[in-house]
Amino acid sequence: ETHTLSTAVQQFFMFDALRVAGAYARWRHDQDCAGFEDTQAALLKSLLERNKDTAYGVDRGFAAIAAADDVVAAFRAAHPLTTYADVAPYVDRIYEHGGPVLNASPERMLAATSGTSGRVALLPTTPEMSSTFFARGILVVFDVLNRLGHLDHLQRTTKLAFQPRHREAPSGLRVGPNSSGPKDPSFERLRPLLYSTPKAGYAVEDEASALYVHCLFAARDRDLGVLEAPPGVPVRAERDARPRQANFVSMPARLVGLLGDPAFNARVAADVESGTLDAAVAAVVGP
Repeated sequence: ETHTLSTAVQQFFMFDALRVAGAYARWRHDQDCAGFEDTQAALLKSLLERNKDTAYGVDRGFAAIAAADDVVAAFRAAHPLTTYADVAPYVDRIYEHGGPVLNASPERMLAATSGTSGRVALLPTTPEMSSTFFARGILVVFDVLNRLGHLDHLQRTTKLAFQPRHREAPSGLRVGPNSSGPKDPSFERLRPLLYSTPKAGYAVEDEASALYVHCLFAARDRDLGVLEAPPGVPVRAERDARPRQANFVSMPARLVGLLGDPAFNARVAADVESGTLDAAVAAVVGP
């Protein structure tokens, strides 16, 4: 009931197109899995050849490994298991001066992780990584959802996205979250078709107030289909004995927990009924 005729028709045809693309992506995925050893070896060889002239590739001898008869065995023998600490000096070089250090393709940003491992890491991200993630990952998931019958509707999604806080590295690269957000052109194209929260809700910079607004429109949509959010976000509790350490929780779990709180739910219900915004939130959000 929150759709207009236009947005309903657009979502219908968009889902149809994604069903076709998802079915092809799933077929390709299954083909790769059927011969996973050959697939992995071919992928490894292509990555080594593509990045052999980067600083990391030169230091690790990628050219010689790629030329070996058994690329997988040569890679295992020459390249040790690594952690972020092993590549951090290379990431620092990208942060200060740019590439090519780890990737032959130019990076578009340094994506900051949520820090659930205990520290925030910066991941050099290229456009190819984003397109591969969509074509090889998102579309396959879409096909799985379609096969389970979860896409036979025009329900909206509550996407818990917030105004990103980016900074600029000395190299000129953006540093910050890499998840889809309100400032992305593609996000705004999809928002009227898919998401329950209106454009103004994504402009709220205060995270607690923004979450309240998302709750408001999630509760308002009786046919809501999905809660979507990044896997973890830092939440600081005043009662935490270690105020410097962040607690990481699932955003959808936070939203469900808030809507399950009788006192909070009463505020949301009153606002849905009256078409107004809670006074405490309105004071932060502004006119």
